[in-house]
Amino acid sequence: MVSKRNFFNIMIMMVTLLFLFQFSMVIRAQSSSYDHNNAVSENPLSGQDAWQQAKMKLSALTEEDDPYVLFVGDAAGGMGQAVSSWCTYRKKNIIVTKSMTELTDYVKLMPEMIVLESESYALEGASLKKLEKLEKEGVIIVFGSLEDVDAIRNNSELMDFLGIQSIAAKEKQLTGAKLFEGFLLGGEEWYQTSENDKYAEEKQDLDLTVPWYQIGSGTKAYMVGLIKEKTGEKEAIRNEDVPSLIWRNGIDNGSVFAVCGDYMKDSTAIGILDGMMAEANTYYIYPVVNAQNLAVVNFPELSDVNNDEMQNLYSRSSMGLQRDVLWPALISAMDLSHLRVTAFLHKEDTKNNDSDTDTLRFYLRQLKEQNGEAGILLDQTNTASLQSYLASSGSQYQYGAFYSEDPSMAFYEEQKDQPVFENIRTLMCPYSGAHPVLSYYNDDVTLQEATSDGVHYTFSDDIRMRSIQSALGYTGIVLDLSDVFWPNGTSDGWEVLQERLTSNLRTYWKKFSCFDSTTLSESDQRVRKFLNMNYEAIYFNKEIVLKTTQQDSWFVLRTHDAPIQKISGGTWSEIEKDAYLIHCEDDTVVIELKGDASLYPSKD
Repeated sequence: MVSKRNFFNIMIMMVTLLFLFQFSMVIRAQSSSYDHNNAVSENPLSGQDAWQQAKMKLSALTEEDDPYVLFVGDAAGGMGQAVSSWCTYRKKNIIVTKSMTELTDYVKLMPEMIVLESESYALEGASLKKLEKLEKEGVIIVFGSLEDVDAIRNNSELMDFLGIQSIAAKEKQLTGAKLFEGFLLGGEEWYQTSENDKYAEEKQDLDLTVPWYQIGSGTKAYMVGLIKEKTGEKEAIRNEDVPSLIWRNGIDNGSVFAVCGDYMKDSTAIGILDGMMAEANTYYIYPVVNAQNLAVVNFPELSDVNNDEMQNLYSRSSMGLQRDVLWPALISAMDLSHLRVTAFLHKEDTKNNDSDTDTLRFYLRQLKEQNGEAGILLDQTNTASLQSYLASSGSQYQYGAFYSEDPSMAFYEEQKDQPVFENIRTLMCPYSGAHPVLSYYNDDVTLQEATSDGVHYTFSDDIRMRSIQSALGYTGIVLDLSDVFWPNGTSDGWEVLQERLTSNLRTYWKKFSCFDSTTLSESDQRVRKFLNMNYEAIYFNKEIVLKTTQQDSWFVLRTHDAPIQKISGGTWSEIEKDAYLIHCEDDTVVIELKGDASLYPSKD
């Protein structure tokens, strides 16, 4: 028996706990401001203040001009555009010529680096002699693509300059490729499929028919092709004997880099160029964005769609599928990958009703709980309806991120004066190569290209992802759920997509968890700082003095067996061996290194 006194005390305690619980939920709901997007900056940096390359001509150079990169080839081609973007990101000027003959002895300032679109530019007149002289003077020479095997084979001087000992075959069939650690961030990787890999055919998209260049002494391979060894062969083929794909020839302590294949003809080039700079210098420091993004497109869907099919496949309406299956799975994916979601909402029909408003509020609240963000999907068929719906919903949420399925942005250009775009800060689009990975679309809006769809993953995707991570500390994964609502087959089922997404996030992106997870609006703020900043780094007596025009910015420092001893004006963390992420809290950061690094500035 419970006495009346004890019963009364128990009731008082229960009422008190109920009150405290309910009161805390009220306070939490009020303080969380689910209808406000804290990630949208009220006073963003402008593209008008972005760093711009100076317009330079070889004939007008003086010794007082800033260092520059010389690109010899087609400026409008894939390699020319990639090298130009890399120069912008590294705050380097670029001069483009179509012939090495324009770089005469009368030019008063030699380039820091020369990138040749192909070896043909080295074979014009006395161009090779000129390159040999420049290499001895410390200019970094890059052959972006070796294309004519016969021309190289018939020129022993060019072969010596490239470090090619012999050409074993004009064409050799590879079984895969190997990327050595230390060149791109992310460590060593073997691009070779196994018999039990059910996605082997999809993954292996590298060009497996290549010239067999065998490099000699004084060279260093960064990526090689893998070949099938002969049956009964006792010893594995040495790295020097397999076909070389990316390598360096260190003539007289100089740097001549060569690439066999198309790796320099898209955005993959930006990380490769940084890898070359890191290899050519005692230390190398450069700015990065430090932002990892996961965008989910066509989610949440604010109206019931294709319900008969959804009931047949999932025993739920599309709304129920989102709430009971998709959203919990996305939360699990976020927890496993430590990524945060930007969800681009969509509305299929033109009807507005209370259930739509309830759905919007539910997901805005859920996204805020997960430190995520809502954005808007640009769609020619429904944007007007969505705009009307948002205006009538009473929501005050600021949508700063928009996703365009059309990389040309034609629909955005047609509709950009509509009220729905009032707070737009950044656009995202699928990867197309038509734009730099990161840029200002206009003075007010940045453009962030997606780097992967997170589900379909190939070996060339992995090399490009590693390259972009190495160069920018950035990723933009886009998961499009439209096929889940409108499936064309079993491969579009959520179970399949979830398995592949989770597997990819836990493998390919796990190596880059050192970089911050952001929403797209947060990433936008960092992209603006990255594009607007200028910097200089001076090395003396084991100290790097880094000066930047943007506080609260990030850099990557790459060294050779010279770890950081201490730092002032910022903080640091280790990415991997000989690679460090630097957070500049002040505009001047002093980094003291251990070891016996000698004087060799990366940027003066």
